[in-house]
Amino acid sequence: MRLLTQDAIAVGDGGGKVPARARAFEGALAVAKFMRGLFKPGKAKRDLVGGSPDVYATTANGDPALVVVLDGRVIGIMCLEVTSDGIAAFRNQVNPDKLERATRRWAATDHGDPLLRVF
Repeated sequence: MRLLTQDAIAVGDGGGKVPARARAFEGALAVAKFMRGLFKPGKAKRDLVGGSPDVYATTANGDPALVVVLDGRVIGIMCLEVTSDGIAAFRNQVNPDKLERATRRWAATDHGDPLLRVF
């Protein structure tokens, strides 16, 4: 929570195809709880995504980002908006239609080892 600004937000886009909250989480505590929930292991999450994805650190649109990959397919991109005061926003893209291009680009690049495997 110390890394977040007091007015931090977290918002996601599932495109109606993947569960994502339409309304942003607002405030450091709410965002921290949401983020913890995203990365908390559980059978239901493994069943939802079809396994245990790997998480990579990279950049997306010029910002720091985490890319979540399962079996070579990008299933999520989390962009971080970082300010001098801390992390001000997490913008999560999980809409599979919007991630097709990211998956093609991911397959064509060297991305190193994952930071972690979740779920």
